[in-house]
Amino acid sequence: MNGINFEDRTIALIGNEFHCRRFYIQFHTLLNIRYFFYIKKGKWFSAAETFFKENTKVKCMFIDEKVIKKENLLLILCNEHPFRSFYDTALFNMGNEWGRDYIDFLYVIQYYRQKYSFSLEEKNIWIFGAGNNGKRFYEKYKDIYHISGFVSNYSEEKECKGLPVIRPHSLSGDENSYVVICSEQDAVMARQLSETGLCGDRDYGFESTLPKKLFIATGTCQIVVTANALYRNDDFRAHYDLCVFMDSMYNVCSDADNRRLKEYGSYCDTVFFNVVNTGSSEQRNYQYLVDDFYQNADKLFMPFYYFRGQLMQATGEENRYTVRRPFSYHLWLRGDEEVNRLVENGLTEEQILERVSGDYWTEEEIRNNFQKEMKKIEIWDRVSSFPLRPFIEENYKSLMIFSDGTHFCRQLAFYLANKIAVHLRIKPICNTGILDELVSETKSIMPVYPCVRQALGLKMADKYRFYNEEKKECEELEFKDFIKRYMQYVTQIRSIYEESGTLF
Repeated sequence: MNGINFEDRTIALIGNEFHCRRFYIQFHTLLNIRYFFYIKKGKWFSAAETFFKENTKVKCMFIDEKVIKKENLLLILCNEHPFRSFYDTALFNMGNEWGRDYIDFLYVIQYYRQKYSFSLEEKNIWIFGAGNNGKRFYEKYKDIYHISGFVSNYSEEKECKGLPVIRPHSLSGDENSYVVICSEQDAVMARQLSETGLCGDRDYGFESTLPKKLFIATGTCQIVVTANALYRNDDFRAHYDLCVFMDSMYNVCSDADNRRLKEYGSYCDTVFFNVVNTGSSEQRNYQYLVDDFYQNADKLFMPFYYFRGQLMQATGEENRYTVRRPFSYHLWLRGDEEVNRLVENGLTEEQILERVSGDYWTEEEIRNNFQKEMKKIEIWDRVSSFPLRPFIEENYKSLMIFSDGTHFCRQLAFYLANKIAVHLRIKPICNTGILDELVSETKSIMPVYPCVRQALGLKMADKYRFYNEEKKECEELEFKDFIKRYMQYVTQIRSIYEESGTLF
């Protein structure tokens, strides 16, 4: 695509009030910003409203469609990428289209990064503000960027953190430097820098608007959970901005996100995406998108994996007893195929429990199934940037590799995130505390049948995490309790179908 023309448009800012304020401070000399629109009052509203109302060039008001159309305004959404959906919906309902009527502040940052051929790693970084905020920034980035020193208006300050402290006027004409403002006196400091001839974004900015590389992740839950694990890496966040686009049969990309996917392509440094693989139930293919719009990006890809080596009972396709709830989890997305069948055949609860708790499959059947599933992984690994088989072989006895046949365990996501980090030449995560946090976020896990546990020599605990929809929390259930609860669920769904005359 040819890109979006915003430099010649009259601009209105909308979104997080704090980000709107700092975006204005950094870009007002480059862009014709005339409005600050808000839809609802947030945490930073009072400070932002005061800031914009004191600025006679910017009008602060609730969003007004008549004003937007009359003045042909372009809205810039100043929100972190994960929180874009609320505004996408609100603006869509007002008749606004992403790329035509509004864009993201990240898009603007990436535009100027490309325009100035910008690389923070090649700059001398100066921290404006030698107080607590400046010192925190130094500690966070001292091993990542080349920090030359601090900037301060106090003449008595000569040194901070063992580095020199200079005055703002000393930076005049230094094209190899970039100033990061780390102070609540951000507007005053930005004005001082502008008076020395420095330009917003090209020469100075804030931690939240640094012109970093762009990493795009698009695809199914497997792509998303891996990308989110990667985002826990401080070194990654210091070098990259991350945009995640969930796209599956259950969470289809919005029109706004589809437009973003195409427009961000020319700015993307690395794209991580799904490719179609034979034998998978997931048929979403991003290869054409990547080939057309991400020609200059480093391409990392992965098929949609499905593994029933430990969970032989997991449904291969969508569970016929799945319940879809708006704005909630799809209950039992991957159900127990064997319990489904036994309930349908009229077996009692006691009979079903006795069967699945005993030698439901022979040892030979279990081992043959495991090898068959490993062979599938090996085949899918051929179309993956980071093969999974080595991880599975090393960990299947101690970890539930796939929580329900399709969803990665957090340890696998962590493993892949570190593989990506090494590929990007950044430090992998070594903090096991972060992994513990990721594991604690796991919502639900199907139980391994006892006969499978015994045949494969699995060492996992006897209890399983179940997400209780009513309590909105995870419970630890014994194997039999888990099976009982699933049987009751299936029986209830079947009774509803029978009563309505829609039993399949």
